[in-house]
Amino acid sequence: FKKLQSQISVGKSICTEHICGLLWFSMGMMLGLVYEKYGSVLAPVCAHVTANVVSVIGTQYQWFDWIFGDVVRVGAVTVLCAAAASTVYIRMQRMDSRFP
Repeated sequence: FKKLQSQISVGKSICTEHICGLLWFSMGMMLGLVYEKYGSVLAPVCAHVTANVVSVIGTQYQWFDWIFGDVVRVGAVTVLCAAAASTVYIRMQRMDSRFP
């Protein structure tokens, strides 16, 4: 995050507060969608645990340093994550509503 922060020309407080705020807002919206779809608090808890595990493993194996090492990789990972998120969203919308 420090490498990203040093490349952004805005002040430190704007960078950390606004970017983190957007990230937390989007995560909250996603977990709310999962709760509404499955009708149980267990589903968003599992999604949150999965996000935390991926973050810890990514930090341990320095995935984020590798990703932020090149602008092209940042763009490619962003596109891949957006494609994965939209695929999951579409699959959730197509699921039969009687499946809990």
